[in-house]
Amino acid sequence: MTNYDFSKKEYDLVYFGNDRQNDRNKIIKKLFANPNLKKFFIGFDPGLENCTVEKYVKHEELFPLIGEKCYATLVVGDILHNGNIKPARFFETMLLDTVAFISTTYDPNKEFISNEFLKDFIYIDNEEELYEKIQMIKNDEKLYRKIVELEREEIFEQTKEFRK
Repeated sequence: MTNYDFSKKEYDLVYFGNDRQNDRNKIIKKLFANPNLKKFFIGFDPGLENCTVEKYVKHEELFPLIGEKCYATLVVGDILHNGNIKPARFFETMLLDTVAFISTTYDPNKEFISNEFLKDFIYIDNEEELYEKIQMIKNDEKLYRKIVELEREEIFEQTKEFRK
């Protein structure tokens, strides 16, 4: 885990994954729709305004690229994941040097995060709330670093029994 240079981040929001042509994509497109957000998609072109697309990035280059260039990402799940499972992407995004916002469509009862401050900040219900919170972290590096550190602590706590 690295703390990348905050002043060199280029994108407000990143999404990395495949185009599964399902409900998850509809949620992603809706939450990423704000044309004022500078977006970075890795894996597929969602056809959104103000969006840079990289169709393929080598796995070993993926996480450093995201940490270096992006302020935030979004955790959404497929219908099979919603409300009941934390796939690997949930843990991966929390360990990057980005704020990993969680869509309440994925965890409607907000049960996957225990830290109350973190829970209040990273869960989002709609695109307006996501936009406002991204503006907050972009304009306050201390807040940004606090959120990133709390995410890491949360994941370390959740996975401590598996690291013995």
